[in-house]
Amino acid sequence: MSLRQYRVEAAQRKTSENNTLSRLQSSAHKVFVNLEESYQKLEEILKIEGVDQAYNYYQASNLKGFPQYRTRMGVFLIDNDRMEEAYDVFSFHVACTPKDMKARQTLGDILRELGDFDEARDVYHEILKINPSDKFALNSLGHLEMKDGYIDLAYEYFDKVLENNPEDGAALNSLGILEMRNGDLDAARELFEAVLAEDPNNAISLTLLNRLNEEVEREGAPADNRPKSTPQGMGLSI
Repeated sequence: MSLRQYRVEAAQRKTSENNTLSRLQSSAHKVFVNLEESYQKLEEILKIEGVDQAYNYYQASNLKGFPQYRTRMGVFLIDNDRMEEAYDVFSFHVACTPKDMKARQTLGDILRELGDFDEARDVYHEILKINPSDKFALNSLGHLEMKDGYIDLAYEYFDKVLENNPEDGAALNSLGILEMRNGDLDAARELFEAVLAEDPNNAISLTLLNRLNEEVEREGAPADNRPKSTPQGMGLSI
């Protein structure tokens, strides 16, 4: 083969490769546009017809084949208090994308809200096997143990969060609630105020501190002299 012929064939191959790449890019763009249109339709259905019709549309569409749309649908369901359907979406998503730790965390939280504490624990511990200091999993385990009545374990998990994240507002607020449950309102106040020192607009700390102050005012005594009280008596919940 002459050098001239070689160059001609090389140029032809390059042209063919460019054409193939162009077709693939065009096809991928069309798929993306179609998916975005499907997602926009999903949002419209959610606003106009409600979550039931939106979820039916999602199941019948090709959206569930793509991670970003699965998680969006799952969040829609959570926001509308449809935990069982949200569990279906996130459990499928985690099976398809096991490295998505945020979604795995959400799956554990859904299980906790559904009252399946054992499965929720398993999910959180799977996260901790990968990252033993994951503050979201540790905080969630602390909340779970509070709900399940294992207060000593709850303290341990929140303390572990603070070992690496001493200003973590979620752990400090939770410890404050535990101190309220124990009747130590001075300690609880210190914890809530510690959060507010770093984050003056922390809504949870503000709410808890306001309720604590209201309870003290109703009793008509300083916090260090008032009778023991529980968070339940203040309308608090975890």
